[in-house]
Amino acid sequence: IGWGTYIAANSILRRTKIGRFCAIGDNVRTGLGIHPTKGFVSIHPAFFSLAKQAGFSFADEQCFEEHKYVDAEKKYYIEIGSDVWIGNNVMIMDGVTVGNGAVIAAGAVVSKDVEPFSIVGGIPAKHIRYRFNENQRQTILNDPWWERPFEWLKANADKFKSFYQLYS
Repeated sequence: IGWGTYIAANSILRRTKIGRFCAIGDNVRTGLGIHPTKGFVSIHPAFFSLAKQAGFSFADEQCFEEHKYVDAEKKYYIEIGSDVWIGNNVMIMDGVTVGNGAVIAAGAVVSKDVEPFSIVGGIPAKHIRYRFNENQRQTILNDPWWERPFEWLKANADKFKSFYQLYS
């Protein structure tokens, strides 16, 4: 979890990499896992998993990948960039990357990657609009304010009211 990020009550963020200055609402869930919907006769993990989710397993070996990962090392299911706002009661499915500066509306179910500075909402979550125009988005990504030292952020806090004040 990056510096300045806060997570509200009752959120469960399994194996999630989170950037700086994020605001994560109540009841947000990540790392939900997946079940087979093709090929296997049953969706129950006792037939494909060694994890014994129900207290037992019939499988001799792991036969199905139960999570999607965002990194080659298979350390994280989800990656959330910096300056991201996630509303209450959001579910983010395995394998999703949420870009810097994105906003996810309350109650959304996110099953696809979210572009930087995109506002998404709904079930499944869909792009609503961007927070900034393309040039502004690229300017911020090329010079991310969240990587600046604390002292610089404190000294320039009054400039955060406008893109043009901060990036002029």
